[in-house]
Amino acid sequence: MKIQLFYKRLLQLLCLFIFVYIIVPNYLAISLGAFYISIDRLVFILLLVYWIFGLFNFYTMRRLLTHRIKSNKAFVTLFVLFLFFNLISVLFSSDIEVSLKRVMIFFLYNFSSFFIIFSIPICKKTVMKIGNSLLYSSLIVACYGVIEIFMGHNIFGQFLDKSNLTEFQVANLESKIRGGVHRIQSSFLNPLVLGQFIVLMLPVLLFFRTKTKSNITRYNIVITLLFFLLFFVRSRASTVILVLGLVYLVYYFIIISKSRIEIKLITLLFLFILIPSLIYLNSDNGFIIDFFDGKDLTIDSNRETQLLLAVPIILNNLWTGCGFGLGATVLDFGSLNRANGTIDNYFLTVILDSGILALVSFIILYLKIIFYYFKVNKENLFLLIGLILFMINMFSLSLTEIHPLFYFLLSFLLISETKDKRQFNYNNKKC
Repeated sequence: MKIQLFYKRLLQLLCLFIFVYIIVPNYLAISLGAFYISIDRLVFILLLVYWIFGLFNFYTMRRLLTHRIKSNKAFVTLFVLFLFFNLISVLFSSDIEVSLKRVMIFFLYNFSSFFIIFSIPICKKTVMKIGNSLLYSSLIVACYGVIEIFMGHNIFGQFLDKSNLTEFQVANLESKIRGGVHRIQSSFLNPLVLGQFIVLMLPVLLFFRTKTKSNITRYNIVITLLFFLLFFVRSRASTVILVLGLVYLVYYFIIISKSRIEIKLITLLFLFILIPSLIYLNSDNGFIIDFFDGKDLTIDSNRETQLLLAVPIILNNLWTGCGFGLGATVLDFGSLNRANGTIDNYFLTVILDSGILALVSFIILYLKIIFYYFKVNKENLFLLIGLILFMINMFSLSLTEIHPLFYFLLSFLLISETKDKRQFNYNNKKC
């Protein structure tokens, strides 16, 4: 097999994995003993095996992967350390079988998401294929959400065998009402995950939109739909993060962009009218508090209680944690006041699960991505902004299933910023 054909098929499998990972709920799966097999996992296994086959058979691929690892030593080292400390926590888990099962899935998904893209030559054609995978999968997710709004319930609920689900999962699949409006789940188990996905994907789609000339209208439609859905998800954190993103867009448009001066002045005039109007309406009617079902934007007793309960547990398991995937169980305080649910703070989840060393490595990686903003190329700015908004939202939500997409986009950004421009040439059509 020629390496050009191998790369072509590897990219096709990668794009297919991204597509099915986003649009097919992971709880639509077949149970096989301790594990369950979903469509995205079947595609992922094929992708992983095919990638390993390439590493063993093509020196060029190994050389490219080595070159990119050396070019991004700091990021790669932090990422590998984070994965390593999560693996070590399994040895000190009170339930090694559960922790081992969960950490294997976590490790394989995130490790592969990060390094597979490091092994692929990136050119204009490759960028377009990846962008199209994210575009059309986001479109389908948006359609799921719109249909769910009109139906009043999750469209996948009827296909589930609820006897195999936990009480927490069943509760999350039932209709949720917040402020009198159904809170949609689309293709995700927890509706808050959809808000997190939108926060990440809006800037990312804006990034890929700048790389195409033929699909601009489609990108505009999908971006508009996702923004519309956020008003039905009603996640406080996601909404606040998105508002910050919109503030940045206004700053980018007025200060940085080269738009005509009269358009900038009209935008400023519109903002001077809009912002005081919103402040007046909220002070008069309190519509923002009503929108979030009477909950304050910055105070949440659930999250405060979780932090207070977690402190003595953390002190007793400071270095190794309670065991990967067991933090919420040991805390015995999940979301929606149900035991064994999720912890509403990813950083708290990391230190409970895997200890202080895992948390420190992740925080340094977190800070490095934020500081990367000050030196990133302008053409890649929206991609970086999506990653930063996603990470800020981790303070309010604990998620694992969307992380492979995050690490994939991080590695894609690192490649695009490499000093060796031969590895990332948007004008090169031979790839």
